[in-house]
Amino acid sequence: MIWANHSQVSFIACGIASIIGVHYGTGKHRADLATYNLYKARRYWWYCYLFYCLAMIASKLFIGCFLLRIAVRRLHVYVIYMAMLISVGGGATFFFVVMLQCKPVSFFWNKPLHGTCISNGVIVALGYAYSASSIITDFTFAMLPILLVLTLQTKRKTKLAPIPLLTMGCM
Repeated sequence: MIWANHSQVSFIACGIASIIGVHYGTGKHRADLATYNLYKARRYWWYCYLFYCLAMIASKLFIGCFLLRIAVRRLHVYVIYMAMLISVGGGATFFFVVMLQCKPVSFFWNKPLHGTCISNGVIVALGYAYSASSIITDFTFAMLPILLVLTLQTKRKTKLAPIPLLTMGCM
């Protein structure tokens, strides 16, 4: 599926941006960094935010599309679409606010420029909201396969067999 490829590429890009950011000093105190390294670390941290959002959106869409293929009840289909919508809405909101939090955008990593950024409180509140939407969709995508299996018209042993595999998918 196309979402799986986008998810993998975004996740790899997030990992690369994170590693490069750590190389330049992401996670260290500002006082311990040279100015050049501070700019680079903050820039790659910004890239990591963006690629993380894209990876999460793509992976949840992939999971939702997979579940749509095995869902038979109309209610389950609606729940999957709603979870996908929440995931895309929350992820896209977080993506665009993080991307455009400073004017000009480069002010995020290049503070000597003249510019402004939105309050850190807004970013923190948005982070909590995004986390809440992620928890909702993750829980939905984790529990729905169990409901799908339990409503099958098969023997009890056959129903219980895939549940450990499905719960491992929650991890």
